[in-house]
Amino acid sequence: MPSLNKPNKWNWSFFRIIFLAAFLVFVGYHIFKDGNNFEDFEKGRGLFEKANSSILKNDLSTATALLNESLELGFEPANLSLGSVYLQQHDYKKAKHFLVSALKVENAERFIPNYYGKANFDLGMVYYLERNGNIAYKYFKKAQDLGFVAANEYVKLLENRENRLPKG
Repeated sequence: MPSLNKPNKWNWSFFRIIFLAAFLVFVGYHIFKDGNNFEDFEKGRGLFEKANSSILKNDLSTATALLNESLELGFEPANLSLGSVYLQQHDYKKAKHFLVSALKVENAERFIPNYYGKANFDLGMVYYLERNGNIAYKYFKKAQDLGFVAANEYVKLLENRENRLPKG
């Protein structure tokens, strides 16, 4: 008669093998998944570079399509460029959406120098063009604090409360 105090050695080994196999499948899946994310990220980065070339050629429709595809592949720094393109096209609602998203991207300055300064400046410009000087000033000031030189002129312009634009 088997002892109740001792587990059956075969059952215990079988349980360990099943557990180890499940663990290896789990780890393997995440390694494979992360590898695909890296490839997608790099593809998105390549599309981002092509989009910047299109922007320089003033081909904003091509740039928009490439930047959207870049974002779909997980290259989040493209939010800034897409927001800037919508700003150039005077689509302030979309510009705000992508520029606010750009400010939430972590470590973006690895890819775009003074990323956060530019994002704050462009967001300030959206509010400035919408004639909301108080909010524009806030973003221009933040851009200036981050060393974005183009913001200096707008900060000076809006420093005096009397010069601030009325809400509009």
